[in-house]
Amino acid sequence: MLLIAAMNSLLVLIWSRSCVSNRHNVWMICWLKCNFACAVLLMWLAAASASAAEAPSPEPPSVLSLNLCYDALLMDLAPAEQSVVLTHYHADQGYPTHNAQLEDILQRAPDVVLANAFNDPLLIRALRQHGIEVAILPEASSIAEVEAFWQAFAKATGLSDGVQQKQQELVALLQPAPAFESNAFENKQVLAIQANHYSFGSGTLLHDVLTSLGAENLAARRGQGLVTVVPEQILAWQPDIIILTTDRARPQHFALAHRNILHASLQPLLAQRALYIDQQLSGCMGQQLVAFIKALREPHESFKQQVKQQVKQQVTP
Repeated sequence: MLLIAAMNSLLVLIWSRSCVSNRHNVWMICWLKCNFACAVLLMWLAAASASAAEAPSPEPPSVLSLNLCYDALLMDLAPAEQSVVLTHYHADQGYPTHNAQLEDILQRAPDVVLANAFNDPLLIRALRQHGIEVAILPEASSIAEVEAFWQAFAKATGLSDGVQQKQQELVALLQPAPAFESNAFENKQVLAIQANHYSFGSGTLLHDVLTSLGAENLAARRGQGLVTVVPEQILAWQPDIIILTTDRARPQHFALAHRNILHASLQPLLAQRALYIDQQLSGCMGQQLVAFIKALREPHESFKQQVKQQVKQQVTP
């Protein structure tokens, strides 16, 4: 482009000199001047483009996480050249970690610290007083709010490409699934049981996910937000699917917080209808929503057998 513009400028100059002595060609001289100005502009644009192409891309910001859920996202999305510091919960993952103390974080000198509304406000204020940028990321209670979280995460970390891929995966996961997969949740009554009799009612992210998959969230019958569901109510409802967190509700991991799940009357129901989700996914549902939905969309063996039996009954004359 630069060579073409230079040649164009030279031709314009030669032509204008040959025509300037002819007073009848005034209009031609004006046109040539405009052409010359355009040629100069092209030369400038070409030089600016070449300079921009040669300029090195800015380094990604160094990021320090105050939340183990953000740790998982950084490990998944951050390139090798980006400096990330994780919480001590991931000290065995090969990344530098911190102890959540002001002095330790200041020594790391990150460009940005990732926090949420539940992190220590005194620590956040002290970091800002020392000139450290702290990005307080929103907590999601719906799928739409997860999109807002990802946008804030991408803005703070510079990981726009990875976040965009997550968004595309989420859209694909919420599309109608093939018949075999959709039978796992579509038109099913589902209950997620937490410790101490808690479950997620309406107005929560899990409720939004279950309804998006075509299921009924039974806990929504009890109200909004965190609701309590006792064993008697579970037996009365007879859920098609009961979501539990990993295997911590099993006898070898006994804790008083899980005594409702260990109730003898629930064991036959759980043996057939329990779906165990990894604690890292259920505890970080908003940040790991794609992986969480994938875990839900992969029905465990008993559900597969039920679906196969239903299909067999439908095709049998």
